[in-house]
Amino acid sequence: MEIRRFQIGEEAALWSVYFGSTRNVVAQEYTAAQVRRWAPNNPDMEAWTRRLARTRPFVAVINGELVGFAELEPDGHIDYFYCHQDFQRRGIGSALLAAVEDEARRLGFSSLFAEVSTTGIPFFLAKGFLIEEERTKLVCNAPAKQSLVRKRLEMLGTSSVGHGRQSAEGTPMDRDDWQPLVEQLHGAAYQFGVVSANSPVYRVEFGAGLSDAEVAAAESRFALRFPPDLRAFLQTALPQGPQFPDWRAGDELALREWLDRPRQGVLLDIEQGGFWLAEWGPRPPSMAEALRLAGELIAAAPRLIPIYAHRMIPDEPHLPGNPVFSVYQTDLIYYGFDLADYLRHEFNLPGREPWPTHMRPIRLWGDLVS
Repeated sequence: MEIRRFQIGEEAALWSVYFGSTRNVVAQEYTAAQVRRWAPNNPDMEAWTRRLARTRPFVAVINGELVGFAELEPDGHIDYFYCHQDFQRRGIGSALLAAVEDEARRLGFSSLFAEVSTTGIPFFLAKGFLIEEERTKLVCNAPAKQSLVRKRLEMLGTSSVGHGRQSAEGTPMDRDDWQPLVEQLHGAAYQFGVVSANSPVYRVEFGAGLSDAEVAAAESRFALRFPPDLRAFLQTALPQGPQFPDWRAGDELALREWLDRPRQGVLLDIEQGGFWLAEWGPRPPSMAEALRLAGELIAAAPRLIPIYAHRMIPDEPHLPGNPVFSVYQTDLIYYGFDLADYLRHEFNLPGREPWPTHMRPIRLWGDLVS
């Protein structure tokens, strides 16, 4: 058995796994109308394709046949988790769950959770999950029962701000922990663009930190979610000046264009430089189709949020300690193993520590690092 990530072109095979399992394995728990709603005879395959491009599930393969898949979302939620109806009780679920747990630990998740049907409860309980809540919702005018199960994960390491990990309690550091770094940054000199002897020198300035309402407004307006460490930093004090995004009162169109630069840069290199990631599968023969497919894959990737100029941090996983990238089209490099390390690097501050052996994996953008 091989466990790997989903590849483009496998959408129909995974739908067959999902359809057969829903119609024949768990159908006994639900009404016929409910089962038809979840697994219709005429599915929206475009929506299904977009879903798989976004979630990139782990898949199980036996003798070249896809026999199961499992999705892990950025908050530790195990969503779709299905095994082929003809391959039940052959260790496929165990192998998929082991891959999900390994990935969750690498990403620093403290727990995994899922909404499980009655059929699936014995499996998850045997794997160390505990039932937190019994739920019933109305679907097609009939009750549908599920259980919320959760498993706490042993963390791989602990630390504090500036070390790319979490505190000993597994929680993001709060605003008070960022105050010393803000004080170090205040007044730090910087230049940008093509620097010469006559280039102006700027100083890092700060305004009042963002309020909870301002954070919520920015996240809603721009359809993003600040990672916990970036949010704590911005709520401690908001950087001001050239090349810093103003999430409080900045020009909305300019900020949207800034957020869209990574996508535009990749599409430009596809159109003009022949770029194509091997992980995307075969490149479509037409340029229009290649750009369309790449655009969908980029849209499904973590959003890159600008910190300063073209230095950006991904919004997924929603954890402290994501690496910071320097982004220029498809030329990406790591510029900090976490937010605090990046800020010390960019503005020549003391206190940097050796980089970890491995960076936290980031979908798509990590694949572009040279």
